[in-house]
Amino acid sequence: MIWQASLSTCTFTWWEHLIWTLIPFLLGLLLGYLLWYRYRHRVVRMQSEETRQHEEADQLGTEVKQQADTIAGLEARIAKLESDLSASRLAYSTLQNRHNALQKLSQQPTPVVAAVAAAVRKDPLTRIEGIGPKTQELLYDREIQSFVQLAGTRVTTLRKILSEAGPNFSQIDPGTWPKQAKLAARAEWKKLRTYQDRLIGGREPSKVRTDPDVSGTKEVFGKAIKLNDFKLIEGIGPKIEQLLKKAGISTWWDLADASVKSIQEILDQAGPRYRLADPGTWPKQARLAAKGDWKKLKAYQDELDGGRKV
Repeated sequence: MIWQASLSTCTFTWWEHLIWTLIPFLLGLLLGYLLWYRYRHRVVRMQSEETRQHEEADQLGTEVKQQADTIAGLEARIAKLESDLSASRLAYSTLQNRHNALQKLSQQPTPVVAAVAAAVRKDPLTRIEGIGPKTQELLYDREIQSFVQLAGTRVTTLRKILSEAGPNFSQIDPGTWPKQAKLAARAEWKKLRTYQDRLIGGREPSKVRTDPDVSGTKEVFGKAIKLNDFKLIEGIGPKIEQLLKKAGISTWWDLADASVKSIQEILDQAGPRYRLADPGTWPKQARLAAKGDWKKLKAYQDELDGGRKV
């Protein structure tokens, strides 16, 4: 009896231990399942989000390609419009010169027939101080054959004609020719003679300038600079230098006297690759170069960034 009671007590204790052992195991198993279930939902949600982002990226890529195609089409249209604009400006310039000539004619106190005849006859352009026989023939060849036509021609156009004719003509300054021609076209010879007495070699006294001594450029810039080398001007390279000199701006003084607006017009007419250049500081740099103020020019350029004011 005592042995059976002892056995019954031991059996109860064994089952009790088994139950207390299974309870933590089952709780751990339940906790593990809950954590796995939660993690699984997070993974599914992240995969869904990743799939959505990939779809959005593909859609954005398609939209970017479409935008690139649209931009390419617009650039082609802009290039065509720029080409048309350049042609229109050239035609406008020609018509403007003709209009100026006709306007000068309308101011003449002569009959219409006489005015037209004066417009087509060859006047002695050598009466304009600064124009010699060879320059006169050059102007005749360019259909500038009368005082009226010369009076209606822009100075920039005259400079371009002289520049294209070669180095023997490019150094001539036509700045006073239209004003002299205007007086000659009106037969105001006394006023013309008085005005010419003030001129020096066909130039206004204030416009008579000497070339600077370029020997000091090596000390300041580290290399010798040739006279009227536009590449000294920060922002001007070889292509733009050729462009400006072809337009009749052939010296530092010419560039110093040119307005920023007129320089920008030359760049605009040359096409989009030149339109990005900023000529805002070029006249000031050119004036310092023309005066030979090399140290001031160098100090001013140190304040610039690619020829632009910082």
